[in-house]
Amino acid sequence: MQNWRRRSLLLFVVGLCGAVGQAADDEQVAAGKQLFLREWKANDPLSPNGDGLGPMHNDTSCVACHKMGGIGGAGPIDKNVDVLALKPPETSSEAAQLNRNVASLHAGFFGPSGLQSNIILHRLSTEPRYSALRSIFLGEDIVSLWDDPRKYLVAMRDSPVNEHLVNGVRFQHVQRNSSAMFGNGLLDRVKAATMRGIAKEQQRVGRVSGRPAPLGQRLDRVGRFGWRGQTKSLRDFVTGACAAELGLHSRADSQLTDPFDPAPRSDRFHDLDEAQVQALVAFCASLPAPIQVIPADPVEAAEVKRGEQLFSQVMCGECHRRNIGPAKNAYTDLLLHDMGQQMSDPVGPELPASFYQSIPAEILTKRPSRVSYYGRSITFRTTVIDNAKARARIQRAT
Repeated sequence: MQNWRRRSLLLFVVGLCGAVGQAADDEQVAAGKQLFLREWKANDPLSPNGDGLGPMHNDTSCVACHKMGGIGGAGPIDKNVDVLALKPPETSSEAAQLNRNVASLHAGFFGPSGLQSNIILHRLSTEPRYSALRSIFLGEDIVSLWDDPRKYLVAMRDSPVNEHLVNGVRFQHVQRNSSAMFGNGLLDRVKAATMRGIAKEQQRVGRVSGRPAPLGQRLDRVGRFGWRGQTKSLRDFVTGACAAELGLHSRADSQLTDPFDPAPRSDRFHDLDEAQVQALVAFCASLPAPIQVIPADPVEAAEVKRGEQLFSQVMCGECHRRNIGPAKNAYTDLLLHDMGQQMSDPVGPELPASFYQSIPAEILTKRPSRVSYYGRSITFRTTVIDNAKARARIQRAT
């Protein structure tokens, strides 16, 4: 694509920076906003039946990881979530050794159903000993790179999956970038039948091939949120994020295992009660969806129009559909697409490792969201080019 074509295409998508309101109970939304902005702390007074923040957490507030372009936006790369995945053993003796060694490293790898394939390696803990444990898994060289997030990002572009050998166990270290939440209230209302209809249409036409993210055997359960569509509803996304990222336990989701105190919590132990959960969900559902804004300058307006034509011409719109169900200007199909082996990593549902959801193209002009699963694209321009290259690689392979 020539440079002028790239610029036109960028102008078209960068124009998605408006806002539309969504009806909701004002008082409940306001209460949810305060919870979203709140700096939580250990033994927080808002959690009289729990322990407040943590003990395992990645930050102290929701907005810390959802703020680019406004409250509820994507997270900067220095807020990326670290995930450790176990490399599968090849023999039964290796499996037995793996269980013994992993048990001595991090209790989080053992859940109710036995050994888990991956865990979040939290950045922080209320336990002072935790920072030493974290550095054992990542190594001092990786930890020190966080002093310069852009330098770390350059390293991640070339090698998004890094292997570490700890106590005889081989781990793969990957990251997840916090995605923007604008318009998620509308995406939450997209019917599973709509998503399946789009997948069938794509299969029939044959230019791209998306698939709904499966959630068990029930046909009415498909994923809408998360980089691999692993979460069914906005409520599940909110309660899961509170538990995993802040250690805020609710009736729906338990905080993740503390390696220094792995005993499960009592069912009566809650950091968030039902009213708080409902308020947080209401606020997140109220976050404005993007709309297209045409520049006043006629030359730029003409380039936006040309960019829109190119967007269709080069088939960006096959995956980033303008409208899906009630979500207008969403620019997503909520389906999973094969992004090629260069984007593969071992963390996610039972799907090929290179499948990711086409996220909404809700880019904001002044502070663009990171639009790759670990924030690999330093600018929105590189995101457009990277996605074009990924599509070209897949087309050549097939």
